[in-house]
Amino acid sequence: EARFALARNIQYIRTVETTDPAFVFCLGNFAAPVTNLQSLTIRLKDHRSSTITEFAITDKIVLSSAWLTGDDTKEKMEIPRSARDVIRILGDSPDLQHLSLDIGCFRYHNESEGFADLVAAIPTAKLEKLELSFLQSIPYNKEINTANDENLDTIRLHRLDDKAIRSLPLFINSACHKLSRLEWRKSVYDDEDLIADLIRLTKLGWRELRLPHLALFGTFAFSALMESVGTLEVLRIESAEELELNAFVDVLCSARKLRRLEGIADGQRHRNTSEFWLYAQEVYLDHVEGGSDRSWVL
Repeated sequence: EARFALARNIQYIRTVETTDPAFVFCLGNFAAPVTNLQSLTIRLKDHRSSTITEFAITDKIVLSSAWLTGDDTKEKMEIPRSARDVIRILGDSPDLQHLSLDIGCFRYHNESEGFADLVAAIPTAKLEKLELSFLQSIPYNKEINTANDENLDTIRLHRLDDKAIRSLPLFINSACHKLSRLEWRKSVYDDEDLIADLIRLTKLGWRELRLPHLALFGTFAFSALMESVGTLEVLRIESAEELELNAFVDVLCSARKLRRLEGIADGQRHRNTSEFWLYAQEVYLDHVEGGSDRSWVL
């Protein structure tokens, strides 16, 4: 009865929250798709499959598991989680405002990678909040908040793995034309080229940039950072042991709009965290002897 009610009223559904792969399958395969969704939350990490005995395509047409499987003796059918069904739902939901998916939504039924396809299918015209949770054992997620695709200006990243960081530019380049704030915490991936690519994603220059402990943050990534130094107002770098000590003197002397500089917070010190000091006298000597205008620092 519930399945028939769903089929009759599917056009009125605005919010969906589920952990059931079979329910996701049904939503993605209704003859009349869910086209008016405004909020969608799917959590399939701990639910690899679920069973159904019949599937209502409409309120008048029902397919049994025997029809679906070709096996008259089988009473139930296992429905695996699959990115395909999630992608179908996204394709039918142009008015989506809130979207929250976990890692269980990022693979096809045969366990092949579907994250890039899923990201490409996300509707951004009215999107206000996007939450994608990646790692199974860590309760951190990636969250993007925006008023709409044209005005998206802030992105918050937590615990990105290699697949996520490689696919992220696809979404940012299509939807984040006014990105000016990046808060990246707890990186689990170190590749300096990708770090630099992520820092270069802004088209307007960063106003706020918060970076986690990055063991391979070196001169190449620093060069990407310096491309936005003229717009920086807030900068947080937890560690950058590959850089020379005077690198941050260059930041301080070039970031004319900088009003806040942060390092690691209490309790976040790593075993390989190193400390260094910047002396006003050194900056003064650079100003006097270096021939560059650094008087604003003094």
